[in-house]
Amino acid sequence: MRNFLKVFFLITLLFSPLVVSAESEQLEINHADSLEILDDRLVLDGNVSVSTAGAERYTVLTKKLIAYKDGSGEYNRVECFERSEIVSKDYSLKADKVFFNKNPQTQNFSLVDATGNVDIKSFDGKRKIQAPKALIDTDQKMLFAKGGVKSQEFDPKNEKSKKITIVSEEQDISLQNGPVDSEPNSKKSSTKTSPKILAADKLSKQMEARGQVVTTLEAEADVKSEKAEFFTLNGKNEKAVFSGNAYFVKPDGTRGEGKVINYFPNSEDLQILAFDDKPAQITKTDGTAISGEQVNYNTFSKTTLVQKLSSTGFRSFLAVPYSDSNPSLEASDKPIAKSTMNVWADFIENKVQNENESTLTAHQNTDEELVEVQYGAKRGWGRNLFVFQNKAVPEKKADFLILAEKARMVDVLNKQVLEAPVIRIGLGTKDLSAGFTSRARGSLPLKKKSSTENTSQKSQSKRVQKVISKAKTTSETSKY
Repeated sequence: MRNFLKVFFLITLLFSPLVVSAESEQLEINHADSLEILDDRLVLDGNVSVSTAGAERYTVLTKKLIAYKDGSGEYNRVECFERSEIVSKDYSLKADKVFFNKNPQTQNFSLVDATGNVDIKSFDGKRKIQAPKALIDTDQKMLFAKGGVKSQEFDPKNEKSKKITIVSEEQDISLQNGPVDSEPNSKKSSTKTSPKILAADKLSKQMEARGQVVTTLEAEADVKSEKAEFFTLNGKNEKAVFSGNAYFVKPDGTRGEGKVINYFPNSEDLQILAFDDKPAQITKTDGTAISGEQVNYNTFSKTTLVQKLSSTGFRSFLAVPYSDSNPSLEASDKPIAKSTMNVWADFIENKVQNENESTLTAHQNTDEELVEVQYGAKRGWGRNLFVFQNKAVPEKKADFLILAEKARMVDVLNKQVLEAPVIRIGLGTKDLSAGFTSRARGSLPLKKKSSTENTSQKSQSKRVQKVISKAKTTSETSKY
């Protein structure tokens, strides 16, 4: 025991030149089988254990360690050989090669350079990182990984927490929880379908991933983008921002694309923003496509909301399939009938009540313009549109639409025109009702031949075109 203490004292004494000042971080030897002092270096060999003595204390475990001197005779670089491990109070790091460099600003050995099969795990079990190369700045509490990085984040103590996996070329990861000065487009969802701006909130930027980013939100979506940023609030995941040709695919096949996709894990909202020349869009598994300036999709309730936010923004657009080959809307059995029902409006919400029932609501923000709906040979207008679907009822006999306020419906093929305060049309039963609050008026083609048949047909055609032109003048705007 006396010889061991003597050797330990000698090693510590010989290693003391690594101490720069009382305030600076230093390296302390915990254990080494052998020690060699040269003019320009210090060599520790065999089961080496060295610790820092600063506020952010960590321990290095390696087979061999060499500390190099600079031109002034001070040690400023440490090299570890073979696979080494770094252990701190927050995480552990293993790598094939590890270097420590002194930070010239702080004079601490705070720059850790790790290469080769870098494997990082947090002691709370919430984070795992794998990369070919990583740089840690213990002063700034930042981790920079590159060369093809895979990181995972989850809460092993909370079975309801969703695991997030991010694969990208590069990742910058914060090792602390602190506020950032500013964060563009800082938004949060206070409800299930309507994210709100939180001007007073201070979000902490936890991670930034760049280069062919693939983010897997367990049981929710796979998101691909050129850049992904993750923010926390009070230590909890609050927001993820995916930018650069971002698009997502959900397990059920629902797809979405936009210039920027914001994700709010607490409310399970996906918010998609439009490109400069291309609208944001979500396409559901039944073929329903909804697009506009901004599309909000709640992954829990499966509710889609899109609205026109500015005078120069895209007008909201919805395309709902109703062909016989798809269990959704069906409106006409005519040969020229199109395969989708198209809706243009300032505000569109598609809400799923349960597995079989859904409701579509569309309206205009101004009195001058009207909602426009088109399916098959039929075109309709009104201030408000409601479409009700029930897949549980055979042959879509429970499906119907309602046009309300300044309602107009035109069947171009049959040259039928109808105007009323409220128009209700069965999409499976093909029945039609109008009026409700006041007298309805319309025109229908004659079925029997007469000497005036040609004159009637021409009159009907003019009537149909007049109604179409009249409606278009009040609703003419971009359809995207």
